[in-house]
Amino acid sequence: MLSQPSLAMNSYLDIVVFSRDLQPVLVVKCRRGSGADEKSATDYRLNLLTHDFVPKSVSFLLAYPTTFFLWKQESSIDAKPDFTAPALPLLRGYVGKLADDACGWDSSSLELLLSYWLSELAADIRTPNHNSEAERMLSDSGLLEKIRFGKIRTQVPR
Repeated sequence: MLSQPSLAMNSYLDIVVFSRDLQPVLVVKCRRGSGADEKSATDYRLNLLTHDFVPKSVSFLLAYPTTFFLWKQESSIDAKPDFTAPALPLLRGYVGKLADDACGWDSSSLELLLSYWLSELAADIRTPNHNSEAERMLSDSGLLEKIRFGKIRTQVPR
C-alpha cells in the first residue's frame, strides 16, 4: 500500500485548505493558460493521483484563469469533475478588467487571488455570493461549511 503524500512537503500543491480542526479538506493546483476542457482536466488529475503527487483523501480543485474544476473527496481516481465553474467572474471581482488578461498570468498570480478568496470565505469575513458559480460550487460540494473558520496554507514548500 502506498502512503499518502505529505501535505507539508509536496511541490505539486499550491494551496491547502484546512478545516477548523486543522484537517486538510481541499488542495488546489493553479495552472496558467487559457484552461482546459473537462477531459484534459480529468487526465491531469488522474496523473497527479496515480503518481501520488496529491492526496486522494481530500477534495481537489484544479484552477485555470478561465475555469475551475472541482472533485469531491469521494470521487474515484478517474472521475470527471464533480463541479465546473467559470473563473473570470470571480477574478473580476478582485482585479476588475485585469482578469480579462488572466490567461497571460503566471500560476502564482492565480494562486495569490485564490488564496485570498478562500481565506475570506474561511475566515467568514464576508457572506458567500450564491450568484457566483464558483462560490455555489463550494457550497454545493459541502466545502464551504468545511472550510469555515479553517486555515489556508499557500506555497507549500517546493
